[in-house]
Amino acid sequence: MNAFQNYRYLLENEKRFFMKISTLKVLAQTYLSNLNSDFRQDAREHTYRNALQEFVESLGTALGKKLAAKNELARLKGNIAPDLTIEENDIPIGWIETKDIGSALDKIVKTDQLIIYKKQLSNVILTDYLEFWWFRAGEEKLRVRLIEQRQDELYLIEENIEPAIALFENFINAEELTIDSPRMLAERMASLAKLIKQATFKTVQDDPDSPLNAMLADMRETLVPNLDAEEFADMYAQTIVYGLFAAWLNSNNQPNFSSELAFKSIPATSPFLKKFFTFLSTVERLETIQWLVDDLVRLYKAANLHSILQDFGKGTLQRDPVVHFYETFLAAYDRETKKDRGVFYTPEPIVSFMVRSIDKLLQSHFNKPDGLADKDAIILDPATGTGTFLYAVVSQIHETKQGTFWSEYVEENLLPRLFGFELMMAPYTIAHLKLALHLKELGYRPKEEQPIGIYLTNALDPGTRTKDTLGLGKFIVDEAEKAAEVKKEKKVMVVLGNPPYKGSSLNPSEITVVDSKTQKKRKEKTYIGKLIEDYKKVDGKSLGERNPKWLQDDYVKFIRIGQKRIADTGYGILAFITNNSFIDNPTFRGMRQSLMNTFDEIYILDLHGSAKKKEKAKGGSKDENVFPIQQGVSINIFIKRKQPHTAPATVFHADLYGTRKAKYKTLSEADIQTIKWTQLSPTSPNYFFIPRSEKNIKQYEQFWSIKDIFLINSMSIVTGRKQFAIDFERKTIEKRIEKFRNPSFTDRQIANEFDLKDTVDWKLSRSRSNILQDKKWKTRIQPILCSPFDTRYTYFGKEILERSREEVMRNMLQENLALLTLRRSRSQEKWKFIFVTKFISEISAVSPLDNCYHFPLYIYHKTQNGSEIDDVIYEKQSNLNPKFVQALEAAIKGKVSPEKIFYYIYAVFYSERYRTKYEEFLKSDFPRVPLPKSKAQFEVLATLGEELVAYHLLNPQKFPKLKLTLAGEGIEDESNRIIEKPFYDERNKRVYINTSIYFENVEKNVWQFQIGGYQVLHRWLSEREGRTLSLSDAETVQKIMIALRETISLMKEIDKHFH
Repeated sequence: MNAFQNYRYLLENEKRFFMKISTLKVLAQTYLSNLNSDFRQDAREHTYRNALQEFVESLGTALGKKLAAKNELARLKGNIAPDLTIEENDIPIGWIETKDIGSALDKIVKTDQLIIYKKQLSNVILTDYLEFWWFRAGEEKLRVRLIEQRQDELYLIEENIEPAIALFENFINAEELTIDSPRMLAERMASLAKLIKQATFKTVQDDPDSPLNAMLADMRETLVPNLDAEEFADMYAQTIVYGLFAAWLNSNNQPNFSSELAFKSIPATSPFLKKFFTFLSTVERLETIQWLVDDLVRLYKAANLHSILQDFGKGTLQRDPVVHFYETFLAAYDRETKKDRGVFYTPEPIVSFMVRSIDKLLQSHFNKPDGLADKDAIILDPATGTGTFLYAVVSQIHETKQGTFWSEYVEENLLPRLFGFELMMAPYTIAHLKLALHLKELGYRPKEEQPIGIYLTNALDPGTRTKDTLGLGKFIVDEAEKAAEVKKEKKVMVVLGNPPYKGSSLNPSEITVVDSKTQKKRKEKTYIGKLIEDYKKVDGKSLGERNPKWLQDDYVKFIRIGQKRIADTGYGILAFITNNSFIDNPTFRGMRQSLMNTFDEIYILDLHGSAKKKEKAKGGSKDENVFPIQQGVSINIFIKRKQPHTAPATVFHADLYGTRKAKYKTLSEADIQTIKWTQLSPTSPNYFFIPRSEKNIKQYEQFWSIKDIFLINSMSIVTGRKQFAIDFERKTIEKRIEKFRNPSFTDRQIANEFDLKDTVDWKLSRSRSNILQDKKWKTRIQPILCSPFDTRYTYFGKEILERSREEVMRNMLQENLALLTLRRSRSQEKWKFIFVTKFISEISAVSPLDNCYHFPLYIYHKTQNGSEIDDVIYEKQSNLNPKFVQALEAAIKGKVSPEKIFYYIYAVFYSERYRTKYEEFLKSDFPRVPLPKSKAQFEVLATLGEELVAYHLLNPQKFPKLKLTLAGEGIEDESNRIIEKPFYDERNKRVYINTSIYFENVEKNVWQFQIGGYQVLHRWLSEREGRTLSLSDAETVQKIMIALRETISLMKEIDKHFH
């Protein structure tokens, strides 16, 4: 944009205040004169700031505004701020970031620092004192060069004086952004929160003696042992931003709203928060972020409170604006934190259903006519969040106890028995503020404000006493002591809430400790880790699983801690809404039995809604989740009566399918007494909490499980970084790894180019070092099966792969076969999750939804020293269980080879009769194999299975004189063979790879045929969208079509012989 265009843009699109040309020139000439004076003396960047400050302030005077261009922030330790803050009447209106004269602004604008400023500050100028770039709400509005440099002298560009002055006028007069939607407000709040976090983190890092470091130490000692500096800065930032927000809402947008007023308004119902905010409001603690706090205040004042409140809760039926808004804020502030903590707040209809159901159960099962209002019913939400459940509990109790003596009841019979635990500071703050306000709205008028029993603590930690801390940490110690008292001494009767769902838990079951005497490290179970051990046994025996990782999900740990609280009391109700995986996944069978042994009645209301399963309501209509997540959920209510527990629990189950809106409506109107329940009879070994047909179960359980037939197996490979670790071409992977191991590139360069990030088990630097030392690294480039018939290449080793499963997969580097299947299918479609490979396999090889397991036919042992990848001699050994081989050979009265047994098993799994008859059981655990009824049956099925395997491996002998049926206009031109959106033309029996090129004579059943979770042909082609279909690719597609056609035929033959 040239100067004239800049000026015209301003005239047409921006509000301006015009001044006389003579005044403009005087201001510009004075600025130039001041700059030149410093420039001739070889001044540095900060020296020129005085000239710029005078220029901006003079412009303000000419505009009738009293401006101050302040530069004192540069001396602060945080140093997370632009160089100049422009204030009007002590209120920030904009910021200027200065760079040395002649700096390359086009490069600087791309730096992390400027990206942050543009995104997180609403009105910013970037300048090298000669050229000015103005950004409004993150977008560049204008750029004007006012001065040019000629050798050692600076000169005004006369024609650019007016556009430059106009730029500053618009910068100075920029109207405050109108914030009229929750999302817009959340994004601006999140931007400022990020800057506060950065400034706080820098202070903690750079100044060990700062009050913030003392506070961090005390919080580690008493509340959150593993709290690191970054997490503390995050906690600090969220608390300030969200505390101010809650206070602003409660102030009803008063014109005189300020940070001082907000901090003083924190109610005494939370002594910890009162003292915490008093600490925050001390000037010396806030000096590095005061400018950001001021900007927050301006942001809230500029927000349209009425519009924002109107939009709150739409689609979630969540009427509490503060509670619902935190989700929006956290998604904008740090989506990973939201994901890491499993933070999704509960819609009101769900909370209402659960609270009303508990109220009725207390009346019907525990002889408490007042339900939740009974003065002896101690209530705990161990994952309080923003207080949604406790808020609803108070409302329910008020319905029962409202009247003249409400305040007296609250003080004597409610607050002493209402408790909550929360680990995250911002929602903890919100919960306190909302509960205090809610009680006030309901008419609570205390004689003196009593504390609300919501404590900042980890519910999964034991209630241990803390050592005394003087001074700063005293109020933190007091909080920990009160939480410990609830954990240790209160006989909790009701545990309720919505615990976080997080597979890779942030609450470890095992930690590394250092022996004080030997200084050696050792693993030690945490408090919750010891409790979870009870879920790793079923029928008195170990689950026998190498890595039951799903038992480490946070929601499982919260169920376990809730179970213990009720068991310790001896009676009561545990009610959680959670991930619904535990009700039917085999890994949770010990958990289900444990719950049955503790409680007398269990109610599972399965809300379904799994996006991964692609669940449908009855009749095939839409089924939606009640949360904005992919994982299905259930409401689970566990009841332990006061009478002695003498038998396993009676389990009841109900389904609720439909749209989110329909589910909300049902939950708003129903309760536990009006739901139509189905009584279940969970039995060993799985104790499922879902209805299941028992027809054929006894026969099926006599079969051999595939996990017992093969001696070793494992899940397939997890790359953790598929776009980097796998490619269609071997040469591409080789070049990629060659660059990865090249020491001339830094770790940062490699990380940026390939989008690589360190994980708990994989470190970029270490991996690069290891590969660099491996002279034979190219031998590790191996074919890998990614889905049926889709073979690609990867570097086989932990240096690249997240989980390389080398103990099992190394056996595939020699001549071998492997069976691929699932342990459990969450798909609603008929079971067909079986395939074969002669290569290593990826975790999604047979399903995009569930993990693939790899069962090699042979195990290879080295007979001489050397690496498994080197050219050494190996000894081959069958991986089949000798007991199974013995049983099978007894059944057919003869000896057979491992290959024949493999083919027999493969044929059985491709029997439609088998799949239909045992469909119910195939989905819930590893498939089982019946022994053959005769040698004749075995021989014919093994022969058919061998044919299937040959086709599925695309054995060249099965495709003699292969003829391509590829056709279309311009087929010889490679540019015409780019795969776009593959589709099927039923009328002409064609599979199109784009709009003009196609394969002919393809039957519909071949196009539609599925193996595992994939429509085979569509998957193979769509995975290659954007690539050119080569001759080799075309031949592979042709072979796949033949293989599928023959599979359909062979399956019919197999059914003739499977009885």
